[in-house]
Amino acid sequence: MQIEKIKKDFKYKDIKEGIYLTGEKGKINEEIGEEKTIYIIEKDLLRTLFIQKNKSHFNNLKSILISFLIMFPKIGYCQGMNCVVSFLYQLLDYNEEETFYFLCGLELNTKYHEIFQDNFETLKTYFIIFEKILNINNPEIYYKFMDNNLMTNSYMSPWFITLFTDNIFIFKKDDPPKLVFFVIEKFILEGWSVILNCGYTLLEYCYEKLMILEKDKLISYVMNLMEREDILKNENFDKIKQLFLKNAILINEFFIEKLIEITKFEEEKKYLNENINLIGIGV
Repeated sequence: MQIEKIKKDFKYKDIKEGIYLTGEKGKINEEIGEEKTIYIIEKDLLRTLFIQKNKSHFNNLKSILISFLIMFPKIGYCQGMNCVVSFLYQLLDYNEEETFYFLCGLELNTKYHEIFQDNFETLKTYFIIFEKILNINNPEIYYKFMDNNLMTNSYMSPWFITLFTDNIFIFKKDDPPKLVFFVIEKFILEGWSVILNCGYTLLEYCYEKLMILEKDKLISYVMNLMEREDILKNENFDKIKQLFLKNAILINEFFIEKLIEITKFEEEKKYLNENINLIGIGV
């Protein structure tokens, strides 16, 4: 994560004291280009499970996210970052400054920033890729979802944006949520194939339940999957990990890159056909 290098390049204390604590909200808004962003951060933090139980930490997390905005205005703030920062904050023993540096490290040294760029085009591509993975490897789940109009973006978005941290309440350092730690560590090392693999693995893990649910219950179940079947309980981690490692043989970065190439080709072909039909070539 190159945290020591980041500490030399950015001084959190200077950023926080010079821009945020002075109360110069106009200057903040000018820097990030959106007047409502601070309000959105505040609103999202109040909905964060950790803050609901620990409101005394609200201002610290707010300062981290606003300082991050100042450092990376092109990325901006996106709903879900509040979950990631609250997870890091707990991991780092409520150390505000260290949490800021680790959030910057996540941005500078992983692919995390990619999904927030270009109106989430990369994220939209990964939704298509995930549907292909599901169709190839588990068509029963794929067609069950299609028949019930359960769209990939409706349940995958928080998994990508929060790196599976959105259901984390409060954890003790000697008893961390092993699955989330495992996924984030693998993501840092390997990239988005890990999130795609984990998403598929969780659906596979819950296969029997998914197959018997009717439409309304199915949608509710999948939308809240991380809260179901005791997925986050550490006693179930080894079983999920074994499924993940089995699936990783196929769902890896090379395989994802090939699927992206196929998807781009399909989109270009679709665009070409639409234009051919529009101008009437061959009619």
